[in-house]
Amino acid sequence: MLQNLVCDTLNMYLTIFYMCSNKGMLYKVAAVLTVVGGLNWGLVAFFDFDLVQFLVGSFEMMPDIVYGLVGLSALYLTISCFTSKD
Repeated sequence: MLQNLVCDTLNMYLTIFYMCSNKGMLYKVAAVLTVVGGLNWGLVAFFDFDLVQFLVGSFEMMPDIVYGLVGLSALYLTISCFTSKD
């Protein structure tokens, strides 16, 4: 079960990187962080399980840093959508 989850997660990230192949590394990292944040909020909403808190909650400031990076990533992607010259 866990092995399938890990494989599916890796496939999802590879798909994101493939879809963003013509974009820079910052865009790719922002896309992955935004997807991770969205999945985390889905887990919170449907199962009352905060994956970020579970993974890095033992470090006092780490969840706040992760949430901040996810927020900045979403902002960066939003700005990129409106300023893109593609």
